[in-house]
Amino acid sequence: SVDLLTFGYGRWVCPGRFFPTVQMKGVMAHILMNYDVRAQIEGIRPPNISLWMFVIPHPRGKILLRRRHY
Repeated sequence: SVDLLTFGYGRWVCPGRFFPTVQMKGVMAHILMNYDVRAQIEGIRPPNISLWMFVIPHPRGKILLRRRHY
């Protein structure tokens, strides 16, 4: 869009602009299908951090991944 020109606009738009989104969806699908995901400390979650228009999880928040065995 005109508001965010990271990948261009109009005739000059980047043909690979959707590639990162598709890759991240694939990574998340793999993690959710093959791992049990949970918070390291149940019930306690540090607040998110807002940076301009981005919201990121607190860096001290930890998650545990345990590989599923089928």
